[in-house]
Amino acid sequence: MKRKQIDRNTTEPGSSGGSDPRRWKMLWVIVTAQLLIVLDANIVNIALPSAQAALGMSDGDRQWVVTAYSLTSAASCCSAAGWPTCMAARRPSSRGWWASR
Repeated sequence: MKRKQIDRNTTEPGSSGGSDPRRWKMLWVIVTAQLLIVLDANIVNIALPSAQAALGMSDGDRQWVVTAYSLTSAASCCSAAGWPTCMAARRPSSRGWWASR
C-alpha cells in the first residue's frame, strides 16, 4: 500500500494555513478583552454594597442593578462582535476572514 505524502507548504481551503503570526496577536486581543470584562464585573460587585448603603437600596434592587449591568455588557459585546461583518458587507476587503465568505 502506497502512502500519500503530505506537502506541508500548501494549504487546503479552510485549513489553518500554518503558523500565521497574526493569530497570536488576535489571541492576545481576545485574552485581554476577557480579562477586562471579568475585571469590570468584579469592580461592580465590589463597589455595589457601598452604593447600596449610600442609596438605601434593598437586596432585590441590588440584584436588578447587577442583572441590568450584565445584560448591557453582553449586548455591547454581541453588537461589537457583529460589527466587522456589517462593515464587510458594505465595503469588500481583499484581506480578512470576512472576505472568504
